Amino acid sequence: IDEILKLKATEEDNYAKYIQLADSLYDLSELHLSILNYKKALAIKNGEPYPTKRLKEAEELLADKTKLDDSYNEAVSNGDSFFDASKYSQAMDAYRLANRIKPEEQYPLYKMEDINTIVEQHDIRVVNDRFQKLIESADQLYASQSFKLALEKYESAAILKPNEIYPPQQIDKIKQLFAQEEVLNSQFDRIIKSADSLFYLNEFDL
Repeated sequence: IDEILKLKATEEDNYAKYIQLADSLYDLSELHLSILNYKKALAIKNGEPYPTKRLKEAEELLADKTKLDDSYNEAVSNGDSFFDASKYSQAMDAYRLANRIKPEEQYPLYKMEDINTIVEQHDIRVVNDRFQKLIESADQLYASQSFKLALEKYESAAILKPNEIYPPQQIDKIKQLFAQEEVLNSQFDRIIKSADSLFYLNEFDL
């Protein structure tokens, strides 16, 4: 009887230890280990309501977590594939999905930051290339005295990069040329009108 009671006490101790350990692991979301210890408790007390209930809950949570992990891993994998192929828009969508599935994970956030940096740098390069082409075209038109067309190019370049000094300088030069031309045209018109009046009055010497 003493041996039976001693064995019974040992089983009770082991059962309590397994339950306590399983509960702690459950709270830490260590579901695999939690399930293992609930099963050990049930091996001692088969059909006991508490570990049976907790085992079912842990297994359901593990199944849900597995699905969540699979969805997250798939989204990250798709994002990485698109990223490696330089398809940054699709990669961003995939990493956003991964972030929604597991907001606590940092990897999708880091990759989204990388994409934003790459896109920003790409946009800067595009703007610089466009600006340079506009300036080159404007300079050629200016050199060939096609001032109106040159002005349009310089104005487009100034809109593209407002902080650049060169386009406004060239715009001012062209506008000064237009102003001087307007003055000369006005003077020319006045002289012609005066000459015509004198011609009709037969004042040929004047």
